[in-house]
This record gives sequence, C-alpha cells and structure tokens, in this order.
Amino acid sequence: TDSSIQIEIKDESEKALECMQKLNSVHRDVLRLSIQAGDSHSRIAEQLGLPLGTVKTYARRSLIQLRECMERKLLRQGVSS
Repeated sequence: TDSSIQIEIKDESEKALECMQKLNSVHRDVLRLSIQAGDSHSRIAEQLGLPLGTVKTYARRSLIQLRECMERKLLRQGVSS
C-alpha cells in the first residue's frame, strides 16, 4: 500500500541521514554540495577552497562510507526482523 511505501522511504531516509552524520564534516559538505545542490566538483573546490583532486577523493570516499553504513544498517535490520 501507499502508506507502507511511505514508511519504508521515511525509514531509508532516516538511515541515510544517520549515516551522513557519521561522515567527517568536510566529507559531508562535499557530498551535500554534490548531491543536494548539484554542484560540480570544480565548483565545490572553489566554494570550499580545496584542490579539485581533494574534492574528488572526498566525494568518492564519502559515497563509499555512506554505502557501507547503509549496508550495515540494512543487514542489522534483516537480522532483527
């Protein structure tokens, strides 16, 4: 049903936010600017005063950490269900 889908989406969003909060603050800023604001890596580098290569590395590491955190949360949920 629509309500069960909405609950599932809300639950996944909460997990993603929890995982985002676990990231280093600069990594979180890079990911937020990239995903939410849709900024390019070049623009993010300008905004944060970081070299472009550093921003690309932070973006990649952040996505990996976020994915790993979400996978752990999903595994725990599967075990507790």
